[in-house]
Amino acid sequence: GGIFIKFFKDESKIYLIPLVFISAVIPLIVFLKKIKLGSFIASYWPDEINMDFFSYYKSAWLIIASAAALILFLIYLSKNNKIKKTWYYPPILIYSFFIIFSSLFSETPYISFLGFPDRFEGLFVLLAYMIILFITINLINDKKDVKIILAGILISAVILGVQGIFQYFGMDFFQSEFGRRLILPNQHHNLINNLNFEFAKNIIYSTMFNPNYVGSYTAMLFSLTFALFILVKKQKYKIILAVINLIMFAYWLGSLSRAGLVGGGLAVFFILLFAKNHLKENWQQLLVMSIAFILIFSGMNYYGQGNLAADLLSFTSETEMAVSGETEELRLEDIRTENSKLLIETSEGLISAQLADNSLNFFDQAGDNLLYSYDKENGDIDFRDSEYANHNFKFSPSNNILNWKYANMEANFKITQDGFYIVGHNSKAYKIEKVDYLGFEGRERLGSGRGYIWSRSFLLMKETWLLGTGADTYAVHFPQKDWVGKLKAFGKTTQIVDKPHNLYLQTAINTGVPSLLALVFLFGMYFYQSIKLYWKSNLDDFYSVLGLALFAAFIGYAAAGFFNDSVVSVAPVFWILLGMGISINLKMQSSKG
Repeated sequence: GGIFIKFFKDESKIYLIPLVFISAVIPLIVFLKKIKLGSFIASYWPDEINMDFFSYYKSAWLIIASAAALILFLIYLSKNNKIKKTWYYPPILIYSFFIIFSSLFSETPYISFLGFPDRFEGLFVLLAYMIILFITINLINDKKDVKIILAGILISAVILGVQGIFQYFGMDFFQSEFGRRLILPNQHHNLINNLNFEFAKNIIYSTMFNPNYVGSYTAMLFSLTFALFILVKKQKYKIILAVINLIMFAYWLGSLSRAGLVGGGLAVFFILLFAKNHLKENWQQLLVMSIAFILIFSGMNYYGQGNLAADLLSFTSETEMAVSGETEELRLEDIRTENSKLLIETSEGLISAQLADNSLNFFDQAGDNLLYSYDKENGDIDFRDSEYANHNFKFSPSNNILNWKYANMEANFKITQDGFYIVGHNSKAYKIEKVDYLGFEGRERLGSGRGYIWSRSFLLMKETWLLGTGADTYAVHFPQKDWVGKLKAFGKTTQIVDKPHNLYLQTAINTGVPSLLALVFLFGMYFYQSIKLYWKSNLDDFYSVLGLALFAAFIGYAAAGFFNDSVVSVAPVFWILLGMGISINLKMQSSKG
């Protein structure tokens, strides 16, 4: 708190206010925005109304705060007239250029400017990231600047962490009456009694809408506070950092995000590698922290009825699937139509259905009629041949819908005089078409369906090798009518894929492959410079300690980015931390001279 009081006495620190707001306040924002979608976007959405709590206002406030940051920065420049010289600017400029041009030439400019429902990461938001990165690089000039922004981020992290931990233990602030009143505008207070976010029990979604994004956030904040805990000398700060780090650890675990686990795990590996000379002198504190980690894990795992341990162990089954493919006995191979016939091919063989003379006929692999009994009351179809017992069909004559369940999959088929159509999102009936893909055959369910999403996304890059489809337009270009693929990956046809679960694929498709190269070059420069600066550093002064901690946060986020997307709940914090990291690196480089 004392930092903020001094802050207002020093005029040069006023310029940091928007950056503090963006990194500390924006992640906390949760408020309902009811948006009526146009018919085009509504066709990619389950409903004509988007009830957004987690992204719209974060996005709006980010744009406002970035504009304020830019105005204040121009005033700062008029007085100081100095922009730091660095090779980081070309990739930032190239990336910004492609954000603008991919969106201007997008087939769906409305989406690319404002963003897709529930995400709202359009052109203005992506440009805001680059503006705050550039401004942070230039405004962080001394220890006080660093402390002000870091204090804001850490206070925010504690608030988020505590709120998330309560959520994990069934005390969700957003499900309390006061919490609901707070996040609902007055005209929607009629929703107070039936507002319910549909998340599993014992999982932290926090203010970020998706537990995966909590994983990306904690991959940064856990790594940052862990590195500072090891390297900071003052006992008072060490205790504060230990407490924050333990809160971040619990917050991290409760998200059950394996992406966050991978990112944070890699970052911790780098911290231990670079700070190896400090581990001996800190071994007692590290031992105490390790015991605390084990106790927190055990307590949360016990409360979550073994969920945490099961999630960690699922890494082995994921690895098995990555190596040998789908091993389930009941697998879907294909669904197709031939004339008026529906053909379903599974690992057990082929079964087909046909409507002829107003009666429904089923056929086995050889094309012979399958005998069945039909229960008129509940629509159940039972085959006499036990070989087909795993196929559960129900027929509803009132709307001519044939429901099919097999293993963990379920689909509805609309039967018309022309044959069979499959029911997809918006409860509309669609033709069954073949969709091209690249790789991951038999591994569609890998990484909660990421294998499937990536295999379809790779081919989109053929069209975005120069200009992308436009900021946040991924959902419109993904083959949403890939019903068979969706059944294999998610077990249902109603799922809308609105993100690729990969920051790098997301960039290549939305803003083009050259924009991805610019981003990778930017990350690569920072990674290379940090390795050079900190590998042989004694890590015994303010800037080297902080520089390594910020580098660890960068690794956490960039590694989690292979499994998670950029999202307005988390990305602003990342870009400001990266700006601070670059600024400190430039300072250290110039002092080495």
